[in-house]
Amino acid sequence: MKVLFLYTEIATYFIAGVKALVRDYGAEVLIIRWPVNAQAPFQFSYGEGITVKDRSDFDDRQLMDTCRAFNPDIVALSGWADKGYVRTAKALRKSGKTTICMMDNQWFGTPRQRVATMVSPMFIRPVFEYFWVPGLFQYEYARRLGYPRENILTGMYCSEQQRFFAAFEQQREAKKQQYPHTFLYVGRLSPEKGTLNLYHAFRKVENKKDWKLIFIGTGPEGEKMEPTETIEMRGFVQPSELPALAAEGGCLVFPSLRDAWGVSIHEFAAAGLPLVVTDAAGAITAFVRHGYNGYLFARGNELSLHKALQKIINHTDAELCEMGARSALLSHQITPESWAATLAGIFQKDK
Repeated sequence: MKVLFLYTEIATYFIAGVKALVRDYGAEVLIIRWPVNAQAPFQFSYGEGITVKDRSDFDDRQLMDTCRAFNPDIVALSGWADKGYVRTAKALRKSGKTTICMMDNQWFGTPRQRVATMVSPMFIRPVFEYFWVPGLFQYEYARRLGYPRENILTGMYCSEQQRFFAAFEQQREAKKQQYPHTFLYVGRLSPEKGTLNLYHAFRKVENKKDWKLIFIGTGPEGEKMEPTETIEMRGFVQPSELPALAAEGGCLVFPSLRDAWGVSIHEFAAAGLPLVVTDAAGAITAFVRHGYNGYLFARGNELSLHKALQKIINHTDAELCEMGARSALLSHQITPESWAATLAGIFQKDK
């Protein structure tokens, strides 16, 4: 099985799925991706069976020639923004290849989305045989584009679930003895991520007890948030460091104003943390049950976030341990192995 990914910005969780595809199914993989974002200088390791090339090294004709020469069985695109990618996929589908659009856009019924549903028979469905989406909110969009349910795949975003779950198991007994009273935020410090809302909401909590808030990441809003005795600014860390940080934390806070999915929700669920998550995140459909393993709050609503933080603080340590264990249980719904199996199943089905 040969799989071609025409991708934008890759991430470690995507590579985890690709590695499972190579390991479990003997796949040969070619990834053509956009250059690494300088604002998030992630370091990747790929391993055997995976070739990675930069999109900037090809014009559209060279891209087409390179992909034809690879002769893939499956072609998967991360959306349709890159027109060179789309033209290549369309040509490969005409030659009998299986083509998949990996899409994380939630359905909001915007004018642009409604236009997409109208032009889909002419410009989208002739290119892509399948749509691969993360979850329920994206499934609705794919259906409206005219795809039958048997051509819509789910579980598009996996995570390095095993690494985070291993960290959970390693710290599980220690947390029962002394639970860490730390809220963690991981991500870019920018307006759409709701970081200032979190900063102000936590500062307004009157009875913090001994709880602290740690921001992990960089961005423009970092300059607007002063460290205090109870608020710490850690800066950027590599993904390889996150499982240990997650397992040592007490609760993940995910305050985004908009977020198609939110892979860190899955990761920190696997690490056994209670979760406080905005209702804007697509991943809540899989990994958050309000009052069971965390709390949902209204996007952009500082008071709603404040109340959710206070609820976590008011729990006993034993209750927080139980909530974290429930998060870890929910995290097993999607793994790199299930991600790889989705692609392998399509290959076997279409043979």
